[in-house]
Amino acid sequence: MDSMPTYTGKLLNLDRLKLEDIDIKDVAHHLSNICCFNGACRWFYSVAQHSLTVAGLVGKEMRLWALLHEAPKAYYGDVLASQVDNHLYEEIRHANRPVDVIVFRRFGLLEIDEPYLGLPPEVRKANDKVRLAEEQLMSEPFIKVKVAKTIPIVPMTPEAAEHQFLDMYHRCYGGK
Repeated sequence: MDSMPTYTGKLLNLDRLKLEDIDIKDVAHHLSNICCFNGACRWFYSVAQHSLTVAGLVGKEMRLWALLHEAPKAYYGDVLASQVDNHLYEEIRHANRPVDVIVFRRFGLLEIDEPYLGLPPEVRKANDKVRLAEEQLMSEPFIKVKVAKTIPIVPMTPEAAEHQFLDMYHRCYGGK
């Protein structure tokens, strides 16, 4: 496929992606409809909801980074590291890196000439904590999960996740 359709009606070529191609409405809609863990969950749990949860654990200065840390997946989907061997996963991450850079630059998380070197430490730490809670929650009975009790994760519809994602984005970014 040479082009990818978006929620807002654009046809994008990921090999020729430009800053102006990236739209927060597409990001929010796409992420709210992508299920974490490739759907192997007790209930539908979107990448948008995951991002909202991570954003809730960081300080105000890192909130936009945390909210948008998965934003590039709106354009290339989600590949679980556990689904492929480490070498192939690194190749996929490397191939997706140009999309990461464009998306992060579009939202002011990277300067135009700044390389993407990974998530800021505060965001990475929050993401790791949320992932642990999510994995426990999705694999153990809810009552027995210790970490998940400290990080509230409850079912949310894709529509609710999209709405909350956009609301937090506008509060963080001033509606740009």
